[in-house]
Amino acid sequence: IRRQRQMCIRDRLYTQSFSIIGALLQGCSKYVSSYEMLLLGRLLAGISNGLFEGISTLYLVEIAPTNIRGAVGTLNALGYTIGILLGTVLGLSNILGVEETWPILLAFPLMPSILQVLILPFMPETPRYLFIAKREFSQAEAALIKLRNTENVNKDLMSLQMEDEAYIDDTKYTIFELLLSSTYHLPLFVGAFLHLSKSL
Repeated sequence: IRRQRQMCIRDRLYTQSFSIIGALLQGCSKYVSSYEMLLLGRLLAGISNGLFEGISTLYLVEIAPTNIRGAVGTLNALGYTIGILLGTVLGLSNILGVEETWPILLAFPLMPSILQVLILPFMPETPRYLFIAKREFSQAEAALIKLRNTENVNKDLMSLQMEDEAYIDDTKYTIFELLLSSTYHLPLFVGAFLHLSKSL
């Protein structure tokens, strides 16, 4: 169990490295006069944003109590929108949007990225993942106790048990199989369109 947890933490930190390297490349691009570094940094930052928008939403929704799950997902999307607004405000010409300070603006994500690297090892796996996917019931209960800050997690365990009994489609798809499957064309289109609309 300890080895699996270390692997999971390692995977999270690997994912976070896109953001850290992207911010460093963008922040240093002006000082070495490299457009290539700027473009590569933007690409890595975009990959990081895409990954964490999906991962963080999924994580928050899975750890939230059932009665506030929808609100948590909505607030996460609102947080991204506020972040975009903050970036726009910081990019104004009288704040950081001038020739001398724009590298600071583009390197700004480095601070929350490093903070996430420090916090991630202390975050438990989601109880749903442990209960339904990994079948580690005692670990799921321990995660619930930690997340709810109470020993009384019977209601949450019963909810997971009911969800597990109702879960019948355990088909595993690769990315290419998912993209080529006509069954999922419409859901994929709707999901991609919503994400694009939010960014636009």
